[in-house]
Amino acid sequence: MGSIFSRLYPYKQTESKSNLENYLIEIFSFCLQNDDTFRNNFLSKFDLKDSVDIKIIPQRIYEGFGRPDIEIILPSAAILIECKVESKERQNQLNDYANILKIKSKKRKILVYLTKYCETKQIQHDDIEFLNNKWYDIYELIDEHCNSFSQQLKNFLTENRIAMDNNFTTLDIVSLENISGTIAKMDEVIDSISDYFSAIFGAMSKTSSRSTRLKDGGYYAYKHFGEPLKFSIDIGFTWWYDDNLIYLTVELWIPLKDNEKDEIMTIFKTNLGDWKENPFDDCVTIGNYKTVNEIVAKGQEQLPAMTSFLKKGIDRLAKLKDRNPEIFQ
Repeated sequence: MGSIFSRLYPYKQTESKSNLENYLIEIFSFCLQNDDTFRNNFLSKFDLKDSVDIKIIPQRIYEGFGRPDIEIILPSAAILIECKVESKERQNQLNDYANILKIKSKKRKILVYLTKYCETKQIQHDDIEFLNNKWYDIYELIDEHCNSFSQQLKNFLTENRIAMDNNFTTLDIVSLENISGTIAKMDEVIDSISDYFSAIFGAMSKTSSRSTRLKDGGYYAYKHFGEPLKFSIDIGFTWWYDDNLIYLTVELWIPLKDNEKDEIMTIFKTNLGDWKENPFDDCVTIGNYKTVNEIVAKGQEQLPAMTSFLKKGIDRLAKLKDRNPEIFQ
């Protein structure tokens, strides 16, 4: 099983977005393994009882189906848990995990989709019990009888605003009062380079598509390349890093669906070696980033400074397109 410290060690001193989720998965599974009260509270959600034969396995790989975040095996049931904080379900992820459960020789087969915000999902498998849950539901399972590890998990969920309840706070109300003005300012920055970008790469996404990215920690326009999708260029604002900063972003997003991406990745890495690479479970991003705080602190005219930064990133990609036009088709 290993100590919690050994299990978390691979995630030290890295900046990948997915590490918060991996970090949380290891803590959550460790608490389920080592806190009888917490484990029983969790199993009672499914009218199940603990067993000396229980197995709790984090991030087990199933070739061809993926890597469920947590697997719980009981004599009468198999449970797979997919944990999300800010990231979204990859294509067919939940159905892949349902197919893993279908091969289990257990009376009950349960799939749990655990998210920060309420997300209503459905799967097309009549023999699989499916549950949408929020991290706030896990938070509420940790009572005064749970051990110190689980209490620390509870603190972690609140400190990082992962366990979100449904009640509005004063801060929420203030944020709502200012949100339209903030979005208008971000629109002004993105629109200021839209024609410049479109003249080189073609039209960007519709303005309405930007707001759909807000819950994933970003507000940006994008351009897809390839059918099926090879990669996209994202330009705008992101704040999905764990450092609570807002970044101006010129970024390539490359899904990792098959080995055909190897050539594209080589070209991008060779020509954009000074840009930051972020590997995730199902994609890689390569981007140039600048904190909004850095521009504000310098007392610059903000719109020209932001526009200049984004245009420099677009120019780098334009040169790459001139040398490798085939991958931008």
